[in-house]
Amino acid sequence: MVSMTLSIVVLTIISLFWKISAHAISISGAAGVYFALILQEEPSQLYLGLALSFALCGVVASARLKLIAHNSSQVWAGLLLGFLLNFIMILILNV
Repeated sequence: MVSMTLSIVVLTIISLFWKISAHAISISGAAGVYFALILQEEPSQLYLGLALSFALCGVVASARLKLIAHNSSQVWAGLLLGFLLNFIMILILNV
């Protein structure tokens, strides 16, 4: 919950200056959490969730581009920010 809350706070700050995809941040945040958990815990039950979340990252990113809601740099920035922020919070800080 802390990592997703931090994602929303960072998203809000960035959105004051530049449009970034909140949808991409949220779905790639889930992928970052799954990936960090796989590195920390017994991964046997988490691979399906990781694969599904990465597939959904592609679906969400494609939808945002298809709807012309964002350009590719805004979607990529959202994907990277969401993944890295949540991955680091879970893996490094054990939040």
